Amino acid sequence: MKKENRISNQLRSIRLEKGLSKKRMAELLAITYSTYCNYEYGNREPSLCEVVRMSRKLNLTTDYLLIGDI
Repeated sequence: MKKENRISNQLRSIRLEKGLSKKRMAELLAITYSTYCNYEYGNREPSLCEVVRMSRKLNLTTDYLLIGDI
């Protein structure tokens, strides 16, 4: 069962904005495809350290990654 949360929605939106596949997004973030899919589908949430690392890789603020447009 899919459990959506804010970060899963943001990851999906960012990926689509950049025109990336899930596999390419995982490669960009230097995580496994299955880990990325679990984040995007809301099955797992990244740790705070992982959120910071992902925001740096995506050149976004952590606020934007966690919350979106404020």
